Amino acid sequence: MKTSQYFTYAKNATPRAQSVVVVGAGIAGLAAARTLTDRGVNVTVLEGRDRIGGRCWTRDGLDYGAHWIHGTEGNPLTNMARKLSLPIMFVGGDSSYSGGWEPLVMVGEDGRHLSPEEKLQTILLADSVRDKLDSLRRQRLANKAGDISLRAALDEVLSDEYITDEERRAVEWHIALMARDDCGADDPSLSLLWWDEGYEVYGYGDSVFADGFGALTNALGTGLDIRMQHVVRRIEYDPSRVSVTTSDGSFEADAAIITLPLGVLKAGSVEFSPRLPVAKEHSGWATSLRSCCDMTSPSGVAINTSTGISVVL
Repeated sequence: MKTSQYFTYAKNATPRAQSVVVVGAGIAGLAAARTLTDRGVNVTVLEGRDRIGGRCWTRDGLDYGAHWIHGTEGNPLTNMARKLSLPIMFVGGDSSYSGGWEPLVMVGEDGRHLSPEEKLQTILLADSVRDKLDSLRRQRLANKAGDISLRAALDEVLSDEYITDEERRAVEWHIALMARDDCGADDPSLSLLWWDEGYEVYGYGDSVFADGFGALTNALGTGLDIRMQHVVRRIEYDPSRVSVTTSDGSFEADAAIITLPLGVLKAGSVEFSPRLPVAKEHSGWATSLRSCCDMTSPSGVAINTSTGISVVL
Protein backbone atom coordinates (compact mmCIF):
# COMPACT_ATOMS: atom_id res chain seq x y z
CA MET A 1 0.00 0.00 0.00
CA LYS A 2 1.31 3.45 -0.90
CA THR A 3 0.94 5.76 2.09
CA SER A 4 -0.55 9.16 1.33
CA GLN A 5 1.63 12.15 2.06
CA TYR A 6 -1.49 14.00 3.25
CA PHE A 7 -3.40 11.45 5.32
CA THR A 8 -2.51 8.74 7.81
CA TYR A 9 -4.30 5.47 8.47
CA ALA A 10 -4.15 5.34 12.27
CA LYS A 11 -7.59 5.28 13.85
CA ASN A 12 -7.23 8.50 15.84
CA ALA A 13 -4.56 10.21 13.74
CA THR A 14 -4.71 13.88 12.80
CA PRO A 15 -4.45 14.30 9.02
CA ARG A 16 -1.56 16.48 7.84
CA ALA A 17 -3.88 18.14 5.32
CA GLN A 18 -6.09 20.59 7.18
CA SER A 19 -8.06 21.75 4.14
CA VAL A 20 -9.34 19.66 1.24
CA VAL A 21 -11.33 20.40 -1.90
CA VAL A 22 -13.49 17.48 -3.06
CA VAL A 23 -14.45 17.69 -6.73
CA GLY A 24 -17.77 15.97 -7.36
CA ALA A 25 -20.74 15.41 -5.04
CA GLY A 26 -21.52 11.85 -6.08
CA ILE A 27 -21.41 9.07 -3.52
CA ALA A 28 -17.59 8.82 -3.64
CA GLY A 29 -17.10 12.55 -3.10
CA LEU A 30 -19.73 12.80 -0.38
CA ALA A 31 -18.38 9.77 1.50
CA ALA A 32 -14.84 11.20 1.35
CA ALA A 33 -16.04 14.63 2.47
CA ARG A 34 -18.08 13.17 5.33
CA THR A 35 -15.14 11.06 6.56
CA LEU A 36 -12.72 13.99 6.47
CA THR A 37 -15.21 16.39 8.08
CA ASP A 38 -15.75 13.91 10.92
CA ARG A 39 -11.97 14.05 11.48
CA GLY A 40 -11.92 17.82 11.74
CA VAL A 41 -10.66 18.62 8.23
CA ASN A 42 -12.00 21.77 6.55
CA VAL A 43 -13.72 20.39 3.42
CA THR A 44 -15.33 22.15 0.47
CA VAL A 45 -17.25 20.06 -2.08
CA LEU A 46 -17.56 21.41 -5.63
CA GLU A 47 -20.43 20.09 -7.76
CA GLY A 48 -21.21 21.12 -11.33
CA ARG A 49 -24.88 20.12 -11.24
CA ASP A 50 -27.73 21.75 -9.33
CA ARG A 51 -28.12 18.63 -7.18
CA ILE A 52 -25.93 16.20 -5.28
CA GLY A 53 -25.71 12.44 -5.73
CA GLY A 54 -24.19 12.02 -9.18
CA ARG A 55 -25.62 8.84 -10.65
CA CYS A 56 -27.40 8.16 -7.35
CA TRP A 57 -30.55 10.05 -8.33
CA THR A 58 -33.99 9.28 -6.95
CA ARG A 59 -37.19 11.04 -8.07
CA ASP A 60 -40.69 10.19 -6.86
CA GLY A 61 -39.35 7.01 -5.27
CA LEU A 62 -37.73 5.80 -8.51
CA ASP A 63 -33.97 5.31 -8.84
CA TYR A 64 -32.81 6.79 -12.13
CA GLY A 65 -29.26 5.54 -11.57
CA ALA A 66 -27.70 3.34 -8.88
CA HIS A 67 -30.27 0.98 -7.38
CA TRP A 68 -28.83 -2.23 -5.92
CA ILE A 69 -26.70 -3.11 -2.93
CA HIS A 70 -24.93 -6.07 -4.52
CA GLY A 71 -24.29 -8.62 -1.78
CA THR A 72 -25.81 -7.38 1.46
CA GLU A 73 -23.83 -8.63 4.44
CA GLY A 74 -20.36 -7.15 4.74
CA ASN A 75 -21.07 -4.55 2.07
CA PRO A 76 -19.86 -1.06 3.08
CA LEU A 77 -23.13 0.38 1.74
CA THR A 78 -25.09 -1.80 4.15
CA ASN A 79 -22.92 -0.69 7.04
CA MET A 80 -23.32 2.93 5.97
CA ALA A 81 -27.10 2.57 5.78
CA ARG A 82 -27.22 1.15 9.30
CA LYS A 83 -24.97 3.91 10.64
CA LEU A 84 -27.23 6.57 9.09
CA SER A 85 -30.45 4.74 10.11
CA LEU A 86 -31.59 4.34 6.50
CA PRO A 87 -34.04 1.46 5.92
CA ILE A 88 -33.05 -1.13 3.32
CA MET A 89 -35.10 -3.99 1.90
CA PHE A 90 -33.57 -7.42 1.33
CA VAL A 91 -34.54 -8.77 -2.10
CA GLY A 92 -32.49 -11.95 -2.05
CA GLY A 93 -31.28 -13.87 -5.02
CA ASP A 94 -29.13 -12.07 -7.54
CA SER A 95 -30.11 -8.67 -8.90
CA SER A 96 -28.90 -9.78 -12.34
CA TYR A 97 -32.21 -11.65 -12.34
CA SER A 98 -34.41 -8.68 -11.45
CA GLY A 99 -36.39 -9.41 -8.31
CA GLY A 100 -34.42 -12.57 -7.58
CA TRP A 101 -33.94 -15.90 -9.31
CA GLU A 102 -36.74 -17.85 -7.64
CA PRO A 103 -39.76 -15.88 -8.97
CA LEU A 104 -38.23 -15.42 -12.42
CA VAL A 105 -40.27 -16.91 -15.29
CA MET A 106 -38.20 -18.29 -18.15
CA VAL A 107 -39.84 -18.82 -21.53
CA GLY A 108 -38.60 -21.33 -24.10
CA GLU A 109 -38.39 -20.92 -27.85
CA ASP A 110 -41.93 -22.22 -28.34
CA GLY A 111 -43.36 -19.73 -25.82
CA ARG A 112 -43.74 -22.41 -23.16
CA HIS A 113 -42.86 -21.51 -19.57
CA LEU A 114 -39.98 -23.63 -18.35
CA SER A 115 -40.66 -25.79 -15.34
CA PRO A 116 -38.65 -25.14 -12.15
CA GLU A 117 -36.54 -28.21 -12.96
CA GLU A 118 -35.82 -27.02 -16.51
CA LYS A 119 -35.02 -23.52 -15.25
CA LEU A 120 -32.62 -24.98 -12.69
CA GLN A 121 -30.85 -26.99 -15.40
CA THR A 122 -30.15 -23.84 -17.42
CA ILE A 123 -28.38 -22.11 -14.54
CA LEU A 124 -26.50 -25.29 -13.56
CA LEU A 125 -25.25 -25.54 -17.13
CA ALA A 126 -24.30 -21.85 -17.08
CA ASP A 127 -22.43 -22.40 -13.81
CA SER A 128 -20.48 -25.29 -15.33
CA VAL A 129 -19.52 -23.07 -18.28
CA ARG A 130 -18.38 -20.34 -15.86
CA ASP A 131 -16.21 -22.96 -14.14
CA LYS A 132 -14.64 -23.74 -17.52
CA LEU A 133 -14.11 -20.01 -18.15
CA ASP A 134 -12.31 -19.82 -14.80
CA SER A 135 -10.18 -22.82 -15.78
CA LEU A 136 -9.29 -21.19 -19.10
CA ARG A 137 -8.38 -17.99 -17.27
CA ARG A 138 -6.02 -19.88 -14.94
CA GLN A 139 -4.42 -21.65 -17.89
CA ARG A 140 -3.78 -18.40 -19.75
CA LEU A 141 -2.35 -16.75 -16.64
CA ALA A 142 -0.08 -19.73 -15.94
CA ASN A 143 1.12 -19.87 -19.57
CA LYS A 144 1.42 -16.07 -19.85
CA ALA A 145 -0.80 -16.32 -22.90
CA GLY A 146 -2.26 -12.84 -22.45
CA ASP A 147 -5.84 -11.68 -22.35
CA ILE A 148 -8.74 -12.32 -24.73
CA SER A 149 -12.32 -11.10 -24.75
CA LEU A 150 -15.00 -12.88 -22.77
CA ARG A 151 -16.78 -13.54 -26.08
CA ALA A 152 -13.74 -15.30 -27.56
CA ALA A 153 -13.31 -17.31 -24.37
CA LEU A 154 -16.96 -18.34 -24.35
CA ASP A 155 -16.76 -19.48 -27.97
CA GLU A 156 -13.65 -21.52 -27.12
CA VAL A 157 -15.26 -23.16 -24.10
CA LEU A 158 -18.54 -23.93 -25.88
CA SER A 159 -16.72 -25.45 -28.88
CA ASP A 160 -15.53 -28.24 -26.57
CA GLU A 161 -18.95 -28.73 -25.00
CA TYR A 162 -21.62 -30.97 -26.49
CA ILE A 163 -24.82 -29.02 -25.96
CA THR A 164 -27.96 -28.47 -27.96
CA ASP A 165 -28.74 -25.16 -29.67
CA GLU A 166 -31.36 -24.41 -27.01
CA GLU A 167 -28.87 -25.10 -24.21
CA ARG A 168 -26.31 -22.86 -25.89
CA ARG A 169 -28.83 -20.02 -26.12
CA ALA A 170 -29.64 -20.44 -22.43
CA VAL A 171 -25.95 -20.34 -21.44
CA GLU A 172 -25.30 -17.28 -23.59
CA TRP A 173 -28.35 -15.55 -22.09
CA HIS A 174 -27.12 -16.13 -18.53
CA ILE A 175 -23.58 -14.95 -19.34
CA ALA A 176 -24.80 -11.93 -21.32
CA LEU A 177 -27.17 -10.92 -18.54
CA MET A 178 -24.41 -10.99 -15.93
CA ALA A 179 -22.04 -9.11 -18.25
CA ARG A 180 -24.48 -6.34 -19.11
CA ASP A 181 -26.05 -5.90 -15.68
CA ASP A 182 -22.88 -6.14 -13.61
CA CYS A 183 -20.30 -4.73 -16.04
CA GLY A 184 -22.39 -2.48 -18.28
CA ALA A 185 -20.92 -3.96 -21.47
CA ASP A 186 -21.35 -6.89 -23.83
CA ASP A 187 -18.97 -9.85 -23.76
CA PRO A 188 -16.84 -8.77 -26.80
CA SER A 189 -15.80 -5.68 -24.81
CA LEU A 190 -14.92 -7.48 -21.57
CA SER A 191 -11.64 -9.00 -20.45
CA LEU A 192 -11.60 -12.72 -19.70
CA LEU A 193 -8.99 -12.13 -17.00
CA TRP A 194 -10.79 -9.35 -15.15
CA TRP A 195 -14.46 -9.17 -16.17
CA ASP A 196 -15.89 -10.52 -12.88
CA GLU A 197 -13.26 -9.16 -10.50
CA GLY A 198 -14.86 -8.54 -7.10
CA TYR A 199 -18.16 -10.15 -8.14
CA GLU A 200 -18.43 -12.40 -5.08
CA VAL A 201 -16.81 -10.17 -2.47
CA TYR A 202 -19.84 -9.81 -0.19
CA GLY A 203 -22.53 -12.10 1.21
CA TYR A 204 -25.35 -13.71 -0.77
CA GLY A 205 -28.49 -11.76 -1.57
CA ASP A 206 -29.05 -8.20 -2.76
CA SER A 207 -30.93 -5.30 -1.21
CA VAL A 208 -32.32 -1.90 -2.14
CA PHE A 209 -32.82 1.32 -0.21
CA ALA A 210 -36.46 1.59 0.83
CA ASP A 211 -36.51 5.30 -0.06
CA GLY A 212 -34.13 5.05 -3.01
CA PHE A 213 -30.38 5.53 -3.29
CA GLY A 214 -30.89 9.28 -3.04
CA ALA A 215 -31.65 8.84 0.64
CA LEU A 216 -28.04 7.73 1.17
CA THR A 217 -26.45 10.64 -0.68
CA ASN A 218 -28.79 13.15 0.98
CA ALA A 219 -27.82 11.81 4.41
CA LEU A 220 -24.10 11.90 3.57
CA GLY A 221 -24.40 15.48 2.33
CA THR A 222 -26.20 16.83 5.38
CA GLY A 223 -24.14 19.59 7.01
CA LEU A 224 -21.35 19.58 4.42
CA ASP A 225 -20.11 22.72 2.63
CA ILE A 226 -21.30 21.88 -0.88
CA ARG A 227 -21.04 24.48 -3.67
CA MET A 228 -23.41 23.45 -6.46
CA GLN A 229 -23.31 24.74 -10.04
CA HIS A 230 -19.56 25.19 -9.68
CA VAL A 231 -18.24 23.59 -12.87
CA VAL A 232 -14.54 22.81 -12.48
CA ARG A 233 -12.39 24.08 -15.36
CA ARG A 234 -8.78 23.75 -14.21
CA ILE A 235 -6.85 22.02 -11.40
CA GLU A 236 -3.28 23.08 -10.60
CA TYR A 237 -1.34 21.08 -8.06
CA ASP A 238 2.08 20.55 -6.50
CA PRO A 239 3.23 18.56 -3.44
CA SER A 240 2.06 21.24 -1.02
CA ARG A 241 -0.96 23.01 -2.53
CA VAL A 242 -3.91 22.62 -4.89
CA SER A 243 -5.80 25.34 -6.75
CA VAL A 244 -9.17 24.58 -8.35
CA THR A 245 -10.70 27.03 -10.83
CA THR A 246 -14.47 26.80 -11.39
CA SER A 247 -17.16 28.65 -13.31
CA ASP A 248 -17.86 30.56 -10.10
CA GLY A 249 -14.50 31.35 -8.55
CA SER A 250 -11.29 29.62 -7.42
CA PHE A 251 -10.56 27.49 -4.35
CA GLU A 252 -7.27 26.58 -2.71
CA ALA A 253 -6.51 23.78 -0.25
CA ASP A 254 -3.76 21.54 1.05
CA ALA A 255 -5.07 18.64 -1.03
CA ALA A 256 -7.87 17.67 -3.41
CA ILE A 257 -9.86 14.53 -4.03
CA ILE A 258 -11.11 14.19 -7.60
CA THR A 259 -14.26 12.08 -7.98
CA LEU A 260 -15.33 13.24 -11.44
CA PRO A 261 -16.99 10.68 -13.74
CA LEU A 262 -14.53 8.99 -16.09
CA GLY A 263 -16.49 10.33 -19.05
CA VAL A 264 -15.85 13.90 -17.89
CA LEU A 265 -12.13 13.22 -17.45
CA LYS A 266 -11.82 11.54 -20.86
CA ALA A 267 -13.64 14.44 -22.54
CA GLY A 268 -10.81 16.72 -21.40
CA SER A 269 -13.22 19.33 -20.06
CA VAL A 270 -11.05 19.73 -16.94
CA GLU A 271 -7.47 20.89 -17.47
CA PHE A 272 -4.85 19.48 -15.11
CA SER A 273 -1.49 21.15 -14.48
CA PRO A 274 0.71 19.17 -14.45
CA ARG A 275 -1.05 16.76 -16.78
CA LEU A 276 -2.46 13.53 -15.35
CA PRO A 277 -0.51 10.30 -15.92
CA VAL A 278 -1.36 8.71 -19.28
CA ALA A 279 -2.74 5.57 -17.59
CA LYS A 280 -5.34 7.67 -15.77
CA GLU A 281 -6.28 9.58 -18.91
CA HIS A 282 -6.93 6.29 -20.73
CA SER A 283 -9.18 4.78 -18.06
CA GLY A 284 -12.33 3.22 -19.49
CA TRP A 285 -15.96 3.05 -18.45
CA ALA A 286 -19.20 1.41 -19.50
CA THR A 287 -22.82 2.45 -19.78
CA SER A 288 -25.78 0.60 -18.30
CA LEU A 289 -29.28 1.71 -19.27
CA ARG A 290 -32.51 1.01 -17.37
CA SER A 291 -36.02 1.28 -18.77
CA CYS A 292 -38.92 1.96 -16.40
CA CYS A 293 -42.66 1.78 -16.95
CA ASP A 294 -45.12 3.99 -15.08
CA MET A 295 -48.01 1.61 -14.26
CA THR A 296 -50.11 4.22 -12.43
CA SER A 297 -52.12 5.06 -15.56
CA PRO A 298 -55.32 3.07 -16.30
CA SER A 299 -54.85 -0.39 -17.81
CA GLY A 300 -55.97 -1.19 -21.32
CA VAL A 301 -53.82 1.46 -23.01
CA ALA A 302 -52.38 0.23 -26.29
CA ILE A 303 -48.81 1.17 -27.19
CA ASN A 304 -47.70 0.87 -30.80
CA THR A 305 -44.15 -0.46 -30.92
CA SER A 306 -41.68 0.16 -33.75
CA THR A 307 -42.87 -3.09 -35.34
CA GLY A 308 -46.46 -1.91 -35.45
CA ILE A 309 -47.55 -4.43 -32.81
CA SER A 310 -49.99 -3.18 -30.16
CA VAL A 311 -49.09 -4.09 -26.60
CA VAL A 312 -51.85 -3.79 -24.01
CA LEU A 313 -50.79 -2.89 -20.47
